[in-house]
Amino acid sequence: MTIAEMDFEVAAPITKALRAAVDRSDFGYAPAGPVGMNEALAGFARRRLDWEIDPEQVTLVPDVVVAIVESCKALLRPGDAIALATPAYPPFFAELPRAGFRLAQLPTDRRGDFALDDLEAALRAGARALILVNPQNPSGRVIPRSELSRIAELCAEHEAWVLADEIHAPLVLPGATQTPWLEVSDAAREFGICTFSASKAFNLAGLKAAQLVTASPRARDAAEQLGRLSSLAGLFGVIASEAAFGDGDEWLDAALAQLATNREQLAQLLREQLPEIDWMPPEGTYLAWLDCRGLELGEDPAARFLERGRVRPQPGARLRTGRRRLRPAELRDEPGIAHRGGASTCGGSAVASKFGDPLIEEPSMRAGVLNLEVAEDGGRRVIRLSGEFDLANASSLEAELERALGGADGDGGGGEIVVDMEHLSFIDSTGIAVLIRAVGHDGEGRRLRFVPSKGLAVQRVLRVTGLEGRLPLLDPPA
Repeated sequence: MTIAEMDFEVAAPITKALRAAVDRSDFGYAPAGPVGMNEALAGFARRRLDWEIDPEQVTLVPDVVVAIVESCKALLRPGDAIALATPAYPPFFAELPRAGFRLAQLPTDRRGDFALDDLEAALRAGARALILVNPQNPSGRVIPRSELSRIAELCAEHEAWVLADEIHAPLVLPGATQTPWLEVSDAAREFGICTFSASKAFNLAGLKAAQLVTASPRARDAAEQLGRLSSLAGLFGVIASEAAFGDGDEWLDAALAQLATNREQLAQLLREQLPEIDWMPPEGTYLAWLDCRGLELGEDPAARFLERGRVRPQPGARLRTGRRRLRPAELRDEPGIAHRGGASTCGGSAVASKFGDPLIEEPSMRAGVLNLEVAEDGGRRVIRLSGEFDLANASSLEAELERALGGADGDGGGGEIVVDMEHLSFIDSTGIAVLIRAVGHDGEGRRLRFVPSKGLAVQRVLRVTGLEGRLPLLDPPA
């Protein structure tokens, strides 16, 4: 189980609706304009968020990230800068640069707030949009209406779009009040597009259905350019979303009560057993954003938690946290793959540009930082990996491996290849597939061996993906 879902049974109305679809052999495409789902969403928003939605201004999309990225493509020009509060959901750092946009990072404080002065500076420097995640992921901060109003004014002054990610809006906990972006003001509606989904609140992430909501002719014109995305949504996601929005209130109330209890229990346990961990209890979401620096567990405390407690937290580095504020003089343009002797680094570049601070990242296919070194050892070719693999640096890794192993210009060769992952902090099934493909496992006479990291559940990844048995693992060094 990942942090994309809660450890609760799915609501009975959802499973009932899905079973009914299976019983009638309903496995077709999702309708482009699912009237039932849109009307159910409008009712849900009215009851629970005091939000009036026009069902005619709802567009079906497969998920929130896709909707935001495609909205940026429709509204902005390649190379435009987009402001984003950090730390933030990791896919934004991969997908937006891949689409050709720069990121203007707005660092948040311990509570999860970013400085409006930073936003204004980014807008003055030319940022054309703001991705506003509310409740904020990962801090769980719920932005108050007064602050939302000021954000709307600033963005309207600069004619910058606000793409509101409100996927966690149904999960606001007691003590906080969610104000939907499109209810903030006329300015918010004029330059705003909201993305919403039942996926987080009702454990439906894999069913692929989300909603893009508008409340002005200007925004609706933009949304109409995204109608093709409905073909990427799943029918079961539409069916489950309609059931969740229409009949899931009782289940959601129980889930929120349990989350509130969990929040209090975690606070007590941290006070009593791990007082070195700094934590601001969230106002929304089911996430706990923990500052573990006081435990002095080294560069990768998540690996220690996995090793000793069999729980793998999301490493903070993947959400772009822990970086200091950089002055323009401290920024330099670095290529995505830098060769240093026999080593290479796959990572994003950073330039001062006219933004300076907050930091602007240039478009790059490489969001994580992955180090690769190739060496010869007793007739074996050893590939040593360190750092972090993610989807954004997959293509760079594959190309660099081909270069290092002579795939394009060399003889290809046979013999044994050892992939040493002892110092790799993260890899998933995609990364393993890239390694298999790049080292030429398909009849080139190479024998592939893996040295797994002590902090990685590589064996579990192989088992889940069906690759177990195909990749012989060597024991890591003692």
